Amino acid sequence: MKKFVNGSIVLDNGTTLTIEKKLILAAPGSSDSKWTYSYPTMVRLAHNGENNGTLVAAHATLYGPCNDNGYKVYKSYDDGDSWTFVSKAVDNYTEYAHESILQPCLFELPKDMGDFKEGTLFMGGCSRGNFPDKSPMTAMALYYSTDLGESWTAYHTLAVGGGANECEGVWEPFFIYEEESGRVYCFYSDETNASGTKNGPKAQELVYKYTTDMKNWSDVQVAMSCTDKENMRPGMIAISKTPVGYIMTYELVGLSGSPTYCKIVDKLDDWGDIADVGFPIVADNNKTMGTAPWSAWTPAGGENGIFFSVANHMIECEAIDGTGTDMFVSLDYGKTNIAIENPSTFVQNRKNKLSYSSYLGFSEDGYTMYYMNSINLGPDNTQIEFVRIKIAD
Repeated sequence: MKKFVNGSIVLDNGTTLTIEKKLILAAPGSSDSKWTYSYPTMVRLAHNGENNGTLVAAHATLYGPCNDNGYKVYKSYDDGDSWTFVSKAVDNYTEYAHESILQPCLFELPKDMGDFKEGTLFMGGCSRGNFPDKSPMTAMALYYSTDLGESWTAYHTLAVGGGANECEGVWEPFFIYEEESGRVYCFYSDETNASGTKNGPKAQELVYKYTTDMKNWSDVQVAMSCTDKENMRPGMIAISKTPVGYIMTYELVGLSGSPTYCKIVDKLDDWGDIADVGFPIVADNNKTMGTAPWSAWTPAGGENGIFFSVANHMIECEAIDGTGTDMFVSLDYGKTNIAIENPSTFVQNRKNKLSYSSYLGFSEDGYTMYYMNSINLGPDNTQIEFVRIKIAD
């Protein structure tokens, strides 16, 4: 595994990665706090005129002793050197929901759509509550902000499912814009078509809906469903547009350690054989990573650019506590990978949401990477770390 020396790593193709800034964006207080901050998400504004370059970030708040409902939102006007808490997004729209609690994902609208203007911010997240009969529910709630994240309006419920204990939930939204079709897609994990036990046939599928006005969405479509592999349940999707197509990464629960897999397609509404699980992300040290992965591609760093992947733990036949997670770097769109030291280090203990659905993104030119990770604070809680990395060819 390559390690940072004086803050820098030189890749095999001569590209240099240099840590420019590292700070704690948000922490729940003392190390014995019961709160866990997790599921960080971020967007760098690119469609807001003089506000372009502003960073807007959010995270989920879990496990505390009292209600702290909503996704906390922060802004940075100096490329991440400092951050300010600005608002919370709370689902007061979805019927029966009482918590806005899991897996937020931020998105900036790249053009006018319907009643929404270019630059409007959107967020998707998983609300939780109870149906009138008291059975648990989950809901994929959507929010928008017309003031750069200073306030949020919950306005649409994209999907509804059962609760975690019923294994019929809807989870983990991911937004992406497809220029060719003019559509915004929302991908998510869906258990509502589940049958059998938690790891039974079709227990979870990767699905999507799309829109051209951010209000009216298509019927649900399936991107992946392991109907012929009854112990596999794909989840935690992330997608990057690259010169060779759209690269999707996801966890494949049901295999040992829930390894990260990858699939490449030409169009967001054509995933080919939905039972085809693609190929695993494997590093040169013969390790792979698993659970809650995130990935992103940048054109910087050579002919094929660089594809980065991170996840919750390393796998050596099984998930191992105390190991933390490498970052994987690929110069060929995920086919082969180099393990490097994680610039946001943590020690895995599987008691909380360490490194769950971390965020990787880039500046407009692709030469600055923004990495957000949930790292150790105390034995049972986490905090959000922000890292800015310069990429030099």
